[in-house]
Amino acid sequence: MKMISLSPKRGLSLSNRATGGCQQNHKLMLPIFEGLMFQSIAEIALLEAESNYTRLHLTNGGQVLVCKTLSSMEDALAPYPQFVRIHRSYLVNLHMAEKYIRGKGGQVILQGGRAVNVANGRKAALMEALEYCYRSVK
Repeated sequence: MKMISLSPKRGLSLSNRATGGCQQNHKLMLPIFEGLMFQSIAEIALLEAESNYTRLHLTNGGQVLVCKTLSSMEDALAPYPQFVRIHRSYLVNLHMAEKYIRGKGGQVILQGGRAVNVANGRKAALMEALEYCYRSVK
């Protein structure tokens, strides 16, 4: 059982913490312009770099602009192997992929039909992640 106590001098204190914080809900706490947003990881289809911000494309068609870089978001999603950096501007959720189209780098087609280019230098990492996440027919 976790004990939470508030100390007037030290703030919030958690005892018996699990390493990495609460993992039951699989949500991220995201800094947005209005404050904080709590987003389910399963609902994130694509993350797209926009300068020093990241635009999250959600499975319901919505979008959220987060006050973090794509590299920061990649670090936060590192425990989830379905999230793969396929381009300097894109991080995809492989659970939302419908197909991969071959080419120099190729393209990942997401549910809903959006095509996302794969950088040639990241193709090998994508193939490895696809093999890890999906069972191949032999």
